[in-house]
Amino acid sequence: MSVTNNINVPIQVGDTSSPYNLPTNGSNNLGDMNGQDNPIDLWWQQVKSYAALAMERLKNGVEAVKEFLSSLTTDERWGVMLAFEEAQPQMFSQLVAEAPNWVEWMA
Repeated sequence: MSVTNNINVPIQVGDTSSPYNLPTNGSNNLGDMNGQDNPIDLWWQQVKSYAALAMERLKNGVEAVKEFLSSLTTDERWGVMLAFEEAQPQMFSQLVAEAPNWVEWMA
């Protein structure tokens, strides 16, 4: 399934080409009565894709991450940071050390 983020960069959900590919940690993808995917799982997969993009942006500096996050909804921003911390705690610590006011970006 292909999705597009708010800055019109097409990405593939579950893309394995990123070095920051995030694990699904046992999907709850039970589907609904019509056989449709659980929208919460789809949302989380998309947020994990955004987290991988944020991790890539950190190579270009904290401002690049901040700019990327500003293109997302508040819920997506928080989800990205949670997924980022879960997948790469050391890299997340680096971000927090370089930008201790990162929580202000979430509003």
